[in-house]
Amino acid sequence: RPERALRGVLMAFAYLGAVGLLALSVMVTADVALRWLTGRPFVGVFEMSEVLLVLVTFSAVGFVHLDNRQLRVDILVVRARGRTAAALRLFDAVVGILVFGLLLWKSWEEFWKAVHGGFLRRGMLEIPTAIPVGFIVLGAFCIVISLLFILWRSVRQLSGTDGEAEPPHGAGA
Repeated sequence: RPERALRGVLMAFAYLGAVGLLALSVMVTADVALRWLTGRPFVGVFEMSEVLLVLVTFSAVGFVHLDNRQLRVDILVVRARGRTAAALRLFDAVVGILVFGLLLWKSWEEFWKAVHGGFLRRGMLEIPTAIPVGFIVLGAFCIVISLLFILWRSVRQLSGTDGEAEPPHGAGA
């Protein structure tokens, strides 16, 4: 199934973000320890932490949304079942596609400018701006694709061609 393949790709991207979070933790801890001992920072920790924060933020959003594991306030939809629940998920997917589609479009424009302009983040290390913006593009693309799958699933549930009444992993928190 295409959804299973997508879930695998999104999970791999989420694991990359987890490794980035671990690296960020180690770097910041080492930088703080070095500053405490010597009064001098590790060169590049600040710049690398900016990049890793973007990676960590955008790496898991597609997987979390596709697997319905996001934190949400569900006071209005907690009692919804069947087609009503599917209609609410359809509405959520449409709004999400609009919001994250806009983010994808604008971040792609910035990525294109950064790549062709050769823009660099200034600091102790000069990191190409295209790297963190590329993580935003990739994360926005992943969530738009996952929302398209949710949209497709909701339309099938509304039309009665899919017997599945709930998302595969139940409701969110």
